[in-house]
Amino acid sequence: MLSQIEEFKKDVENKVRVCEILKKYKITKPTYYRYRENYGV
Repeated sequence: MLSQIEEFKKDVENKVRVCEILKKYKITKPTYYRYRENYGV
């Protein structure tokens, strides 16, 4: 089973829409961009 970070990276790489990622992980848009920056996606 993938960790949430690995799953998040995979979603970004697969070009899942930002709004869908926000709902899936229950995060805000600033958090989304911070995760992308911190995890090098």
